[in-house]
Amino acid sequence: MKRISKSTLVVIMLLFSMFSVSKAEPFRISLITCSRGGDLSSAFGHSAIRVVDSVNNRDIVFNYGTFDLYDDYFMLRFLHGDLDYFLSISHFESFCRSYKEDGRGITEQELILSEPQKFRLYEALLENARPKNRVYRYDFLVDNCATRIRDLFIPGDEFSFESKMTDLTWRSELRRCIADNRWLTLGIDLLLGDKVDEKISTYQQMFLPDRLAEHFDNIKNISLHTTVLDEPTEIISAQETSKVGNWVNRIFQPFVIFLLLYLSIIVIGLRCRWGKRYIDVFSFVFYILLGVGSLILVYLWFFTNHVWTVNNWNLIWMNPLYLIIPFIREGKLKRRLIYLTALASAGMVVFSWLIPQSFNSTVIIIVLIQVSLAAVKLGKVNLSK
Repeated sequence: MKRISKSTLVVIMLLFSMFSVSKAEPFRISLITCSRGGDLSSAFGHSAIRVVDSVNNRDIVFNYGTFDLYDDYFMLRFLHGDLDYFLSISHFESFCRSYKEDGRGITEQELILSEPQKFRLYEALLENARPKNRVYRYDFLVDNCATRIRDLFIPGDEFSFESKMTDLTWRSELRRCIADNRWLTLGIDLLLGDKVDEKISTYQQMFLPDRLAEHFDNIKNISLHTTVLDEPTEIISAQETSKVGNWVNRIFQPFVIFLLLYLSIIVIGLRCRWGKRYIDVFSFVFYILLGVGSLILVYLWFFTNHVWTVNNWNLIWMNPLYLIIPFIREGKLKRRLIYLTALASAGMVVFSWLIPQSFNSTVIIIVLIQVSLAAVKLGKVNLSK
């Protein structure tokens, strides 16, 4: 990541160089798409614009996906929905080097534009990279590195794009990108509310870098009577894959882990001498985790600027009551709370088709654990042999 002061100097130098460039001089401008990485910040891929200025012998990348990782309040801003990204400029070689070191693939697709269009796009990118224009409030679905590039062309007088509604949703597209990381999928499914289950158009799909590259081929360049992307895709580097990592992810996925925990209640809790003690410890930890998780959902819904974490129906089965149950004395009140929470969770699963939110499949196993613990706690299942 480039420091702000260095990027500002690069922008100033490029702006000065523009005075020596005729509008008829050629540029080569390409869409750069980087494959997905292993951590959260890179899990959905990346998009950037490459500009080869042959007149001034420059090969640079305009990157809307830059953020200040060294910000002391970075995580707090991220959680609260106040995270800022900015447009940076870097040399193409250094840009590629950083992605190759991470084992991520890079694809280049040349944009078919007239020379005046290339010049205007280059000029617009430089203007956006000025210190007063470069920073924007990041939104991972509607304002990110891919949508910023998309909106340079759509809407526009020189380009046309027919956007169509699809059966895809924000959530289904997110799940598609991180299908190999089931824990990350579970986390996203738990944190995001029912707004991400709305159907989206082909225009909205371009919030993801791979969809941006796919649908850019349908953008029409009116002046040239052709599509914006008409050249073969060039693979700059191939993505490295780890068979061991994929195998581990398949085995230690949340559905399997929670299924084993559920079976432990059946096998240990109901068949061992010390089963009651095991159930007591297990339920205490389990209820605390559910309670803490519910507080996170409440915080994201009511106390942050995130618009995609509201209306989260996961609070039905993971609600703050679970944080109270472990600390209440045995008696009628505790039994009623256990019964009501388990009944609410089971009811949510049974009538999930009426709820405008898609739930992760692991939730079914978690609810089975809740119901099983409730059955034991309420004396519906006898622990003694």
